[in-house]
Amino acid sequence: MLNNNDSETIKEAIEHYMVSTSSQDLVVQMNGVKNIKSHILYQFFSKRFPTNRCNKFRMLSQVGPDSKGYHNSGLCRVQLSENENQIKNKYSSTKDEDIAWLLFIICRVFHGLKLLDGVEFNISKFYINTDSIFLVEINKRDYLQVFPRMSQKWKGIVKGSENSINIDTIDKLILMASIFAIDLSKKMKHAVNGFGKFEIFKIIKHRFNVLYLTLVTFPIIDHSAKSWLRAILIELHDSVQKYIEKTLLNDMSFENRLFMTQYFIKSHVTLHIEISDCDNEKIHRFLTKLSEKKQRSIVY
Repeated sequence: MLNNNDSETIKEAIEHYMVSTSSQDLVVQMNGVKNIKSHILYQFFSKRFPTNRCNKFRMLSQVGPDSKGYHNSGLCRVQLSENENQIKNKYSSTKDEDIAWLLFIICRVFHGLKLLDGVEFNISKFYINTDSIFLVEINKRDYLQVFPRMSQKWKGIVKGSENSINIDTIDKLILMASIFAIDLSKKMKHAVNGFGKFEIFKIIKHRFNVLYLTLVTFPIIDHSAKSWLRAILIELHDSVQKYIEKTLLNDMSFENRLFMTQYFIKSHVTLHIEISDCDNEKIHRFLTKLSEKKQRSIVY
């Protein structure tokens, strides 16, 4: 665990560099890391949070820091890489959950400042860190609040040109699919409830492709060791089904409707989930429309 002196050092360093501005933003220049919003840090150190340091780091990783809109030109990438790797090495040797959550906070700063592709760090160690936290958090009631944040970090890593990971084992596939499924399910539920639109960007398709591959490999997965996987995939299936029931697919392009329909059918067949008569009718209507478009039938 981080000792009291470590925690106080972090706290004092942040407070020392606090800058009062009209926008209420906090600028932190501590070994190259800066631009964290002050109200988040206030919440982090307020008495409303439990005294347990691990909980503090965990909560901060959920609500912040959000560094969008800031410039990263003044940051020292070499120093950032060195510090980030020091934290990873410390976690590898101690398996300290405090350090694991601190690492996620820093990686979120990198993501918000668009630095994931400009800072060199050990992806393998970050994967191990993610896997360790996942196995702890998946059994907690509020895991839905945590994993979307993880998904955002891995989104930046997976699509990066310099810092990238090859999903070359079943375990990696399952971990990425689980994190992505929880995030996508949350996004689709928001759209179904009227909070914005669910748009199919390239990165969203990439996540669904990872999930589709997981469904392909589903029969050979050791489900006794990955007992959470089926429940997570069913949750995503339910979210897609509700999306179809609300006829929100009509807002998508033809190609994206086909993409989502393919995933939904594969999920239905693999997980042995019944399709409602209403959904079955909508899918049948769409596939009939597809078959009538001879050119598109050949292409797709």
